[in-house]
Formats: sequence, structure tokens, C-alpha cells
Amino acid sequence: MQKYFNMYRESILFVILAIVLCYAAIGQLKPKINDYNSVHNDIAQKKASIDQLNAQLQTAQQQMARLEKARIANSMVNKTIFQPRSLSLDNEAGYSVLFNDIFEMTKANKIKTYSIQYEYNPTDDPFAAANKGYNVCLLKMKLIGSFRDFENLLTDLYKYPYFISISSYDIVPYYKDKNVLFIKLGIKVYMKGD
Repeated sequence: MQKYFNMYRESILFVILAIVLCYAAIGQLKPKINDYNSVHNDIAQKKASIDQLNAQLQTAQQQMARLEKARIANSMVNKTIFQPRSLSLDNEAGYSVLFNDIFEMTKANKIKTYSIQYEYNPTDDPFAAANKGYNVCLLKMKLIGSFRDFENLLTDLYKYPYFISISSYDIVPYYKDKNVLFIKLGIKVYMKGD
């Protein structure tokens, strides 16, 4: 037996050393594996809570949109459609009061107007199409101003006593100064006519 032991001594020592090293490696890896599993479970829980919060946020946004539509619908009941003093005026002259009010609102809110296009009686307006005796003009305005000034303009337009609607908007920040906005704003103004 001693003869076999001496002959395989190095192999036996190598096997014992390999077993001890494996045991030490397992002892070192086991806490790391446990930490990995714990972190993995935490990430899964946080992802689940993020998904739940996103679902709640989406529900809240939908509810806010419904409330905003209802609020706008209720506020529109109090608005009147502009009627010029003289019905004999042509469209452009009749709209002049509305145009002037909107231009004054932009000036009062420190917004620069650099382009305006007028489209009289656009065919895609459902209100004018459904109600005879009303005219509509779409103002396509290109504006420059700050976010706060644009917000104030929208507030003033909302408070305007005559029925107008914002049909489109496109906001792009200026690449050199993100506080300056390039704004394309479409406003429909309505007027009683012939």
C-alpha cells in the first residue's frame, strides 16, 4: 500500500488540492450567486412596479383628456360666434376685428409674428359645413417666442369671448437657444355671415 501511495502520491495530492480549491471556489461563488439572484429579483420587482405605474399614468392621462374635453365643451357653451356690425361687409373686412384681436394678443405676450396665411372657408371644417350662415377662416401663423409667452397666448385665446379653435400647432426649439421656440399655429376664427 505504501508503494501505491508513493507512486500515486502526487496524483492523490493533486486530486485533494483540486477538491479543496473547488470547495473554496464554491464557497466564494455562493454569496455572489445569492447576490446576483437577489439583484435579479429586485430588478424584476422594479420592472413590474414601473409597468404598473405606467399603466396608472396612462389611465390618469386618459381621464385628464376626457375631463379636459368636457371642460372645453362646457366652456364653449358660453362663447358666441362673432357677428360683424354690418353684414354687408365682405369676408376680409368682417374678420378684421377678430384678426386684430389675435394680433394684439400675440404682441401683448411678446411673441413675434413672421408669417401669416389666410384660408377662407376651408372645406374640412365640420362646423361651417354643418351650419349654414357661418363663415370660417383658418389663420396659419408662424411665430417666435418663449414657452412661457406661448402658454400665456394660449390662455388668452382660451379666454377670448368669441368662438375660435386651435386647429394645429407645431413647436420646434431653436437649436442655438432652447428657450426660443419656432411655432406654427393654426387658428380657426368663426363669423356669422350670409
